[in-house]
Amino acid sequence: MSGQDEPAVDAPKTMSVSSAGDVLAGLVRDYPLPEWPTEARELRRHVSHYLNLCEYLGSSCPKDGRLLSVECESGLLEILLKREYGFESIAGISSRPSPGLVRRLAAFDIRILPCRVDRDPIPEEDGAFTGILFPRVREHLRSGLPHALAECRRVLTSGGTLVLGTTHVAEFGSGVCLRKRDRMAWSQERTTLLMGKPGNGEPTGEPTEWESTRLLGEAGFLIDKVRLVSGRLRTWPSLFSSLWPRGGRQMYFIARLP
Repeated sequence: MSGQDEPAVDAPKTMSVSSAGDVLAGLVRDYPLPEWPTEARELRRHVSHYLNLCEYLGSSCPKDGRLLSVECESGLLEILLKREYGFESIAGISSRPSPGLVRRLAAFDIRILPCRVDRDPIPEEDGAFTGILFPRVREHLRSGLPHALAECRRVLTSGGTLVLGTTHVAEFGSGVCLRKRDRMAWSQERTTLLMGKPGNGEPTGEPTEWESTRLLGEAGFLIDKVRLVSGRLRTWPSLFSSLWPRGGRQMYFIARLP
């Protein structure tokens, strides 16, 4: 930031997948969500993603500022950030917060802000947060992503950090969907890039790297880093990722507001 001091950022903490898994399993046991009876069985597949988000945010955002988590689902990521990574003040946005989620987060003094971020204003003042976490741009948010990013820009302070995660275009398991008449349910940009011909142009799936870069720029963010993480994929996606290094499974943008 020109003309002003950079915020102090502590050295990033690192946790192993196994130790983070143990911490999260304990949270699920001690603060169960009755509406999510399979949470404990499904936990393992989320741990690496949570750790990536925590470490990217921890290395670029001051711990003593206010942090906003968009699309707060289970609350485990937010609790991990507060209890293990030292973020002092966290609020989470949820479109439909359940009583169990509210109770779980209240035990750690984490506020829930009911909000449909893809269409509604975030109920906070301008510049209220020093960091924003957008864990994953899910398919149902796609059409409202410009509005959501504009609201993130409004409530983020100048010089603040936004960490955004999404699934990369090369994850064929969830990215490709064959429809009637052999049409691909991808945007024209995606199918032109991978198949050499335009698709049906329907805005389905999660945004590609090109789309995310464009949307972040249009919202006024400057991208400092893009990280691609492979993860455990099935045989054909793994082969594709090895042939095309840009084909990681998870994609993370670390951006800031000038």
